[in-house]
Amino acid sequence: MPLSHSKNKLHTNNILLMMILTNFKTDLLKIIVSCNKSHYLKIYE
Repeated sequence: MPLSHSKNKLHTNNILLMMILTNFKTDLLKIIVSCNKSHYLKIYE
């Protein structure tokens, strides 16, 4: 197996990982924001 090929594969995996992490972060952020919103709404009611 050529070295360049394995490097490319690793690079692709890194990109996929970054995409997954970014998606996860935004999802987590949405969850946190929605939790905070509901929390504040409860305080103000």
